[in-house]
Order: sequence, then C-alpha cells, then structure tokens
Amino acid sequence: MNVKKLNLLLVLIPVILFITSFESPAAPISEISWPTHVQDFPVLSADRACHVWMAVIERPIPRRFIGVYRLESKNPKAICILEPPELTGIGPPAVVETERGCIVAFPVEQKDRWRIAYAFINSSSPGETTCQFIECEGNANLSPSVVVVGKRACIVWESNAGAARGIYASWVDADKAGPCLHLSTAEANSYNPSIAATENGKIYVAWDCFFDKQSNIYVAQYHDGKWQPGQQLTADPRIERHPSLATYGNQVWMAGAVV
Repeated sequence: MNVKKLNLLLVLIPVILFITSFESPAAPISEISWPTHVQDFPVLSADRACHVWMAVIERPIPRRFIGVYRLESKNPKAICILEPPELTGIGPPAVVETERGCIVAFPVEQKDRWRIAYAFINSSSPGETTCQFIECEGNANLSPSVVVVGKRACIVWESNAGAARGIYASWVDADKAGPCLHLSTAEANSYNPSIAATENGKIYVAWDCFFDKQSNIYVAQYHDGKWQPGQQLTADPRIERHPSLATYGNQVWMAGAVV
C-alpha cells in the first residue's frame, strides 16, 4: 500500500509542475502602507463647564502612551500624554470629569507585571504628566473604571491577586492611593467592573461573575462610609456579562450583554 501511494505522488508532481509552467506571470505585489501613528479605544467625559475630555491609546512607532485631549469646537486640543517609564504594554483607559479637569486611569505593563496607573489632569497640566500607581498584588491588574465623589476618585479594576480573579477598589486623590479592597467573592472568577455614583453620594459597582456553571451580574454598594457585601443581581440560565452603569440624579441604570 505504501508503494502505491508513493508512485501516485511521483506521477502527480510532474503534472502539477507542467500545468503551472503555462500560467500567466503573477501580478506585481503592491506595497502595503501601514499607519505610523495608531489611535485606539477612545473614551469621553464632559465636565460641568461643558468641556469634553478624551483619553485614547496612541501608538506612534515605536512609542505607546495615553493621549489626553480637550475637545474644542470641532478640533481636539492636545493637553498631555501619559507615558510611564519602562512600559511594555498599555490597555484601554477610563476617564471621568473632575471640578478642574479629569482623571484618567489605565492598565500598564512594566517588567512583566500589569498594574493600574492614574493621573489627575487639568488644562495647565504639563505636556508629559507624571502618573501614580495603585499598588495591588497580582501581575494582571486590568479593566479600570473610575468615578469622582467630592475631591476623591474611586477606581475599580479586575485583578488576579487572589485565588480567583476578582474585583478590587481603591480611593485615590492627587497625592496618594488608598488601600486595595476586595469587593467580589473569593470563590469564583469575576470580570469587567463598572462604577457609577448618584447625587446623594452612593457608589455602585457592577461586574460579571462565573459561578456554579452560570455567568451572572453582581453589584456592591458604598454608602455611610463603607462598602456593603456584594450581591447577585441577576439569575438567568443565559450568559450575562459586561455590565455598564450610568446614573441620573439618584437613579441607577445598567446595560449589559446577554447571550
């Protein structure tokens, strides 16, 4: 059997070569013009003075950083760039307005470890603004979401600091970051946090969690100066993921993906 197969191959190969020798010459390959400055994952937020702030990943070869802009009329005005030293990776940013400008939070990789960087920005921020970092355990701190309450901001993110991937929170201001608090259950993997605050000062965080062969939405509240235990919000045999929170007055709205 092996001999017959080998003979068949020896017959077919010359035939293929004979046929292809009469094909027309291949058309010249055109050169592909790759962009030298790529922008990805833009996010927007408007402050009380109706200024719209934008943060976006920028990759002008060979650099990578977060560009921060204020949109004026139809043209964005470059305010500053956020480029931590020795970075080898950068992730999608989150931005929210403050009284004087905005705060931007984003994941950055340095020395094979991802952590959350942030910066408070206003119109007079220097061209290359220095970032601060949230010191959380784990080497994959990703997907930040941020809200401002008073003169502080609360950042939530996803981390592999524990036995399971979890949702963590930290209060930050212009001077320092507070301790990291674990909001989700330690027994199951949790992902994709979203945070929002109501006018009465309550904070809501939603995330998706895969537990007991189901993916559902969970939520935690912050009020009276402390975080309340997370609670399961949905119970559906379908897959529910990627919650997104918004508030109007003291109302909380949520959208998400259901499969």
